[in-house]
Amino acid sequence: MLLYGGEVTSLSQAADEEEEEPALSGEVFAARFSSSQVTWVKLPVATADGFSACEFGETCPSARRDAAVVIMGNAGSSNGRLLVFGGRGTAVGGYLRGGRADAILDNEAALDDLWYLELGGLVEECVKEGVCETSLPWTQVEVPGARPAGRWGSSMVVDSSDTLFLIGGVTVDTTASTYRDLKDLYVFQLRDAFYKLCSATGAGLFSAVAGVQASFAIQCLDAFGDPASGARLRVEIEGAVRMSPSPYSLGQGQYMCHYTPIVVGAYTITVLVGRGGLEYEDIILGVDKNPTNALHELEQGVVNSSPVFALAVKPGVTHPGVSSASGDSLTLTTAGTAASFTIVSRDAFGNRRPGGDSLSVLMLPAVASDTDDEPETATVLDNRDGTYSASYTVTTAGNFQVQIAFGSVLGAGSPHSLLVKSEAPEETMSYAYGSLLTVQTGVSSVLYVQTRDKYGNFIHVSPLESPDGSDEIEFELCVTLGTTASLPCSGGQQESNVGITVQYGVGPLGGMTVPSTGDFYYGLYKIAYFPFLHGQYSPQVKHNGYVVACYFDTGTGPDQDPGYVDADTCIREVATSSASLAARRRLLVPSESTSGSGSAYERVYDREARPLLTVSAPTKPREQEVGRAEGGRRSAPGTTTLKQGAFKTEVAATFEAPDTSYTLWLLWVVPTVALATGVFLDLVSFCIQYAEEREFAKNMKHWDLYEALGITKTGADKFFAAAIGTVVLKRGIKRLRAKKEAARAQAAADTSIHTAERSGHLEDVPEGCEPEEG
Repeated sequence: MLLYGGEVTSLSQAADEEEEEPALSGEVFAARFSSSQVTWVKLPVATADGFSACEFGETCPSARRDAAVVIMGNAGSSNGRLLVFGGRGTAVGGYLRGGRADAILDNEAALDDLWYLELGGLVEECVKEGVCETSLPWTQVEVPGARPAGRWGSSMVVDSSDTLFLIGGVTVDTTASTYRDLKDLYVFQLRDAFYKLCSATGAGLFSAVAGVQASFAIQCLDAFGDPASGARLRVEIEGAVRMSPSPYSLGQGQYMCHYTPIVVGAYTITVLVGRGGLEYEDIILGVDKNPTNALHELEQGVVNSSPVFALAVKPGVTHPGVSSASGDSLTLTTAGTAASFTIVSRDAFGNRRPGGDSLSVLMLPAVASDTDDEPETATVLDNRDGTYSASYTVTTAGNFQVQIAFGSVLGAGSPHSLLVKSEAPEETMSYAYGSLLTVQTGVSSVLYVQTRDKYGNFIHVSPLESPDGSDEIEFELCVTLGTTASLPCSGGQQESNVGITVQYGVGPLGGMTVPSTGDFYYGLYKIAYFPFLHGQYSPQVKHNGYVVACYFDTGTGPDQDPGYVDADTCIREVATSSASLAARRRLLVPSESTSGSGSAYERVYDREARPLLTVSAPTKPREQEVGRAEGGRRSAPGTTTLKQGAFKTEVAATFEAPDTSYTLWLLWVVPTVALATGVFLDLVSFCIQYAEEREFAKNMKHWDLYEALGITKTGADKFFAAAIGTVVLKRGIKRLRAKKEAARAQAAADTSIHTAERSGHLEDVPEGCEPEEG
């Protein structure tokens, strides 16, 4: 038997004896019963570490009386534990003896603490002989949740599952200065995980990667330091998003928790333990010596002052398909202009990466070219924050595809469609081509002017947006040329008897788009001129007031553009020439052999003769598409290159009389055929009429038959004139003859009958010829 605490006083003390103050005890005694006596042994007690002497009220339970006590777990060979709850912390013996019961209320102390004394060190020698070498440790149990009110005289029971029941008791109501009986019931799961003895460990408490499962472990002990299985744990991860993973038990008081974050950022992890809902949960306060590893190293008696763990979620690996690119220069730029756009690398969940990716950016023509030009590349700068600045400069206008590669995988929404517009017009890069050597009065001739920027790109102006184009194009047919470029015909004599119209964006076939590609005829102006007077003229084209230097006679077919190679060659020669173009008249004609020359044209110089360029009548354009060459530009093989001022156009005044031989032949043949046809038809008509008359004359011999048919002579004429057939007439005549013969036979029969009557020989009358009565 164990005896704990109580009040030491002497209620039978005599009045003349010295007054002895009552005292409370916190001692523990063990009683051993034999058949004849009881042996009491005071058990040595210590603090929870088992070595330090008790300081009652601090490291050991304070002295008290009327506490609720119970022994638990003393089945079999186990001594179990002594549980002590509450009690009265005031000695009352002196008050009762002195008749001062009302003074007790002023000093009453109702205790509400829970302690247990570990009896495992209690040996039989200590109880039998009083020799106790091992001190029994006291440990206070911190009760989580709603703590019972301080009380004494309550009852306490522990069932087989180590569930403690606390019932009733007495407490003091200091506000009412009275005592109050308690009738409440409290339950305490002694084997539940104790929040101060639960700790967490693992790398997943501090860092994680988006899209990658992270883990950490939890260890829990109960209030007695034993592994707490079946702990009710709740984990809350809060930050950019909220996660509530569910830990699962590994046995022996160990638990594992997994979670997979998807959004980067700073988070906090809180682990709570308890049962009965949020009101009865507590944050675990156990401390692990090394919480970054997977080993459980709980430090007993140490409380975590920062029980909430700080978690940093980092982005996952770069996902090219989720990464993005943005910026105006990603889809539109101008040739020769430095442009840039931004690339943002992200993981599979859209989190921005910190940088360090291997990126490459290429600009490829949207339409494959037959040239071996290298693709345009961009310079990529890593900003070390997940963004990259891609800078590039493209001098070729047109449609491109921007390819953004992460390593060898395309991403960031590529390929993107990039439109590179031309730079501002460069007048010195323009050239003209068309009908320059085949001009005739009264016939409209066509000349095309191709405007370009300084990089040789066609001026990128849509004819839909600007039907007249963006530049001023002038055409002059000059009798003579002067030297002042700003004046018409450079100050020379201009021919005014010529009709001129200028259209923008119209190709050789009359359409606004190149049939083979669908592109507009960018920067192309069509000049239709109609000279009225013959003679020798110098055509001159001005682009925004500047005289175009290079001309190409390409005829009237659909493949007229000489291409940028020959155009650039001519323009370079004009630019580097030190002599006056007017003094240096030069004509380039197709070379019979181009081996080693690098050009499809052979230079022919004729300064003295001033060649006259005559033109035949224009031919009908061929029905074929405009060709594309040299990187997608239109080209016309076999053209004649002419330099401004170095040639003259002769407008022929020839007029060819029309060939009327066929008409004259028709005028003779048609009347002749008509006359012959008429004579033939008259002859046929005469023959038919003659045959009919002869047939009629033949038939008139039987006029008596006609009369019998009731046809008069006039009627007969009409009858035959109506072209009644001879066969029908003959059949009618035959029927009339038969009828006449029958009439004659009847008449003969009648005559015979009449004769017989008169002679009385009726018997000789043939059957059927009997006379009728009357």
